[in-house]
Amino acid sequence: MTLFEEEDPKKSNLEERKTKFIEQVKLKAAPLGVPEHVLEEFIDHWTEHNDEGYVMAFEKIKRKGVFNITKRLKTFMRNDQKWNPSNYEPKEQTDDIDNWGR
Repeated sequence: MTLFEEEDPKKSNLEERKTKFIEQVKLKAAPLGVPEHVLEEFIDHWTEHNDEGYVMAFEKIKRKGVFNITKRLKTFMRNDQKWNPSNYEPKEQTDDIDNWGR
């Protein structure tokens, strides 16, 4: 931005709104045990904004009054488990004591 350009007030607080949304998401995600990769994808998806940079995806839905962070996080986790089951398969445990000395 040059000295002669006025800062657009709608764009100026986009980062503030994004930061506030991320804080809310992290608060809701903590008790759910949301994996970090799902949390990052969720935030990336819902903070995508229009070309003008005025409105983020979650704000478009929120205007209709149907945006519940907890429910949407649960859906993201369910879908991730369905589409990426290898992220959730139990790891095979080996008992190192039984194998010690072999």
